[in-house]
Amino acid sequence: MAPKNAKGSSKKQKELESDPGYIAKRERNNEAVRKSREKSKQKSEQTMKRVKKLREDNKLLEGKIEEQKKTKKFLKDLFLQQTTNKMEQPSKEQWDLINNTDSSEESDHDSESAMDSDEDSNLGSPTYSTTSSTKGNKR
Repeated sequence: MAPKNAKGSSKKQKELESDPGYIAKRERNNEAVRKSREKSKQKSEQTMKRVKKLREDNKLLEGKIEEQKKTKKFLKDLFLQQTTNKMEQPSKEQWDLINNTDSSEESDHDSESAMDSDEDSNLGSPTYSTTSSTKGNKR
């Protein structure tokens, strides 16, 4: 609305308000402003939803990182035990950690466990290969 303190401005305002073109223009503008505000509100809500989802995903990933750190420590300790010839059995907690795998890891784990069972049967007695490889040693 035009300011009413200027001389004759209230008269102009009354004339504008009765003008059908002005009224249509104001209605279009009001509709555009309403749509713009609604769009801005929706975009803000979408951003907040995305932030919430990313935070949840981040928590899950941090949990997986902790699991991987525990697994790494266990495997490192197991390796150190075997390299120092301490053939102690892993604790129940360590076995639970090994056997607690995702379904995505199970298929890999199944094929590896089949190979491991063959290796496990030979843990007490080392085997030595009697064949020597001369591949790549041409002089």
